[in-house]
Amino acid sequence: EGVLCLVKGSPEVGGTLLRSTADGGAGKPAWYDATHTALAEQGLRVLALAYKRCAGETVNDAREVAARPREWVESNLTFAGFIAFGCPVRKDSRHVIEALRASGHQTIMLTGDAPLTALHVAGEVGMTRGSTAAPLLLVDGGGDDFRWERALHGSGGGGGGDVALDPAGVRALRDAGHALMVTGKAWEAAVEA
Repeated sequence: EGVLCLVKGSPEVGGTLLRSTADGGAGKPAWYDATHTALAEQGLRVLALAYKRCAGETVNDAREVAARPREWVESNLTFAGFIAFGCPVRKDSRHVIEALRASGHQTIMLTGDAPLTALHVAGEVGMTRGSTAAPLLLVDGGGDDFRWERALHGSGGGGGGDVALDPAGVRALRDAGHALMVTGKAWEAAVEA
């Protein structure tokens, strides 16, 4: 018997909340990052699942456990697995994007999806059509260190290395055939820098 705390969330954050091997826990499996990255590159939405067994506490103590701070619940967790699910795009999405582009409109995507999942969806609907170079993701390296990194790590990553962020050079990257991606967090940090 006891209380079990269940946690779900992004694999990137979930991996930082797992028990370390120094604590005697299983920690983050060696295949963790490669697996969730490969799933996202296939266009799947991926959640990490983890739990904490509250040793010695009975179901009667559930209220006391529920009153603990979120930081306590979301720490020292045991990895339970990934859940990955697909969400097919609407059949007419590609046609709509093609019509917009043919009429001279520029298309961008704003989404809550993980960057690799969004990149896959952008490819399905034709938004990255014509991109001949590696897709790039803006990364905040801390301070004023913003750079474009290759977004794909598996097949289809294309060539090229990191490129320092130069606001005047964004159009040149696009014109060179790169699909460009920016997360909300990196965008906010870059705007504030």
